[in-house]
Amino acid sequence: MTIINNIAPSNIPKKPYTNKNIFSFPNDLQANGRDFAMAISFSDYTSSTVTGAATEFNTIKTIPAGSVLLPLPKRINDVQTISWEEFSATSAAGQIGGQLAEAAGAIVKIAGNFLNSTVLSAIGSAAGSALPIAEHYAGAVINPMLWMLFKQPNFREFTFQWTLAPNNAQESLTLMNMINFFKKSALPTLSTNQFIMNYPRTANIYMLPSSQFMFEFKPCVVTSVQVDYTAGGQPSFFKGTNAPTIIGLTLSVKEMELWTSADF
Repeated sequence: MTIINNIAPSNIPKKPYTNKNIFSFPNDLQANGRDFAMAISFSDYTSSTVTGAATEFNTIKTIPAGSVLLPLPKRINDVQTISWEEFSATSAAGQIGGQLAEAAGAIVKIAGNFLNSTVLSAIGSAAGSALPIAEHYAGAVINPMLWMLFKQPNFREFTFQWTLAPNNAQESLTLMNMINFFKKSALPTLSTNQFIMNYPRTANIYMLPSSQFMFEFKPCVVTSVQVDYTAGGQPSFFKGTNAPTIIGLTLSVKEMELWTSADF
């Protein structure tokens, strides 16, 4: 584990920054001019407060808990999905018509008409079954009058994958500590009375040395940590330490804030 004590190097994220739990793999990741990396900085979730309307929240208050520096993952894909929904004016009108028919049936029933609810139901069912047959023989269907209704932007999700091969016992130890740190940060803590689960840590992700020509991340939560201890295709271990020679790491995260056009 590489400990950075007092001053953060210029290419390590400053927000948030902590002088503890700084993991870098490989240990010489930033040596010899290798500037490209991904930094994941974790913070303990504390609270969010409401200001004014119920939907207006302050920025989440966080307490830095540690950072991880890794080579850039195998894939860096930015996918923004937006939810739209098909809306049929014809179906909506039919639903309204059905509600009117139910109301008319109630009036008829109250009036004491000889057509009871069973007969009315049978008539409605027969009419509904006859419509597709009529459309078939006519060779035409009722125009559904489709519109697209905007619903919402969706939270972006990312899956990052690495194949990590320690060069020595120290890097095996760093990698083990890093994986445990990921798992610890992704899981909740229990309150003293064991009845409350406190939120897991949040993650801020940065591309180093710059994300100018790619994209930035909003605060994330970790949704999955997957570790493959046989990433070389079969079990393989170092003699002496018994540490795996190759480890596959897959980290899935999901942003906590939505993007809008104002972010660009």
